[in-house]
Amino acid sequence: MLACYYLFRIVDAATAGGTVVRVWRAEGIYDDFARSGMSDLPAFVLQDFWGAGFFHLLAGLVLAAVFGSATAALVSRLPAETTATRIAGTPHREMAQVEEIE
Repeated sequence: MLACYYLFRIVDAATAGGTVVRVWRAEGIYDDFARSGMSDLPAFVLQDFWGAGFFHLLAGLVLAAVFGSATAALVSRLPAETTATRIAGTPHREMAQVEEIE
């Protein structure tokens, strides 16, 4: 997280600046900073980055749980024979013939 922040600042300084200001205005960093009551902008930005990183990781876990559960529920409703034959790659008729022979 810190590496991304510092890399962004280094690239901005190397390219005559202005990029950070434009991005922060577009993201509303200055408005959020004014509402926060903090006095140190770089500290506020790092705190905001850490908060956003935590939230996105948490949101990823929740989305994975929701979509994983939905997919598991859909797959569990498939007929067992269809699922088994698709996994094995054996057509259903051949599988029935093998069972009759045994």
